[in-house]
Amino acid sequence: GCTGLTSVTIPDSVTSIGDSAFSGCTGLTNVTIPESVTSIGDNAFRDCSSDLVIVCVPGSYAQSYAESNKIKTNTIGMCTWSLDGEGVLTISGNGAMEAFSKKKSNGSYITTAPWGTSIKSVVINNGVTNIGDYAFFNCTDLTSVTIPDSVTDIGDYAFSDCSGMTSVTIGNGVKNIGDCAFALCSGLTSVIILDSVTDIGNYAFLGCNNLTIYGKEGSYAQTYAENNNINFVAIEICPHCNSVLTADMIITDAARPATCTETGLTEGSRCSVCGEVLVEQQVVPVQHDNETVPAVPATYTKEGSTEGVRCKLCGEWLIEPQTIPKKEIDFTFGDVSNDGKLDVRDISVIQRYLAKVETLTEQQLGAADVNFDGVVDINDATLLQMYLAEFDVVLGKQS
Repeated sequence: GCTGLTSVTIPDSVTSIGDSAFSGCTGLTNVTIPESVTSIGDNAFRDCSSDLVIVCVPGSYAQSYAESNKIKTNTIGMCTWSLDGEGVLTISGNGAMEAFSKKKSNGSYITTAPWGTSIKSVVINNGVTNIGDYAFFNCTDLTSVTIPDSVTDIGDYAFSDCSGMTSVTIGNGVKNIGDCAFALCSGLTSVIILDSVTDIGNYAFLGCNNLTIYGKEGSYAQTYAENNNINFVAIEICPHCNSVLTADMIITDAARPATCTETGLTEGSRCSVCGEVLVEQQVVPVQHDNETVPAVPATYTKEGSTEGVRCKLCGEWLIEPQTIPKKEIDFTFGDVSNDGKLDVRDISVIQRYLAKVETLTEQQLGAADVNFDGVVDINDATLLQMYLAEFDVVLGKQS
């Protein structure tokens, strides 16, 4: 299958479509089949896109085939047109417009559509689903067009050579823009293309040298514009007043950060045309700036505490530390060598520890801290010497 094929128009000269003719054309979404076709072979559209639509004449073989094979249809011939004395063409009805071609007239090519090229403006009403090939080809007096949301496909060369056209708004139902659809519209400066468009044909905007495409950020339209060196401007559409909003037309409601005592707000936005909210601000709950307070181990001389969490700004405890009691004394003060006696060997152990020659266990450090100040230093060695010399001193915890 031709996986890149998206749209096919079968000419009136064709009477049959063979077996598996378009099988595996996974990108095919639109096929126009004329009344002349009276036979369609087995699996002709097998494994095509689930969005496939057959455009056909009401009551035709193609319509019957589509319905029996559960393929969606748009019927040709359900659209009507009227042209008033001011050159305003109105297209109404439900379904697809007929596909036209071009013919030579007075040395130039014009559309074969019955309204010709003298129209000044065109109104396409909701209900129309397809704009036919060459429908407005070389209508040089057209200056702008708005395509409604009901339209899904814009045909090949539909607005080609409309040199007087300056702006186009494409509705949010259009999926496909045909080959050369707006080619050689030399005056075209702005086209609004919304998210629904997923395919733009070859040379769709050929010769539109001053064109800017307006569309959603990250959309297919943006990718297309960038790949074809066309200027792109990101827009939003106001859901309340349908205004096209560029970035400078959107009022930003600034975010407000939450504190440990007050809630905050996320950033929001409003339409500058109608003032309605586009993005509502959300409440951000109270937020503390937390810090972890490390645990403090208990010693023989001081209580400890478990790890806690508190706010650096207001000081509030989120997780309050719990007190760890002092360690029970399970040694004899001064008996640093742990031999059950108090003598000069214990003083020597303290001195060796202070000289960083010997290391002591936690229990030995407790026994060495004979003045019970939480630190083992020369004062402890001196006090132990005084005790052994029978000075009137007390070792360890005072009663």
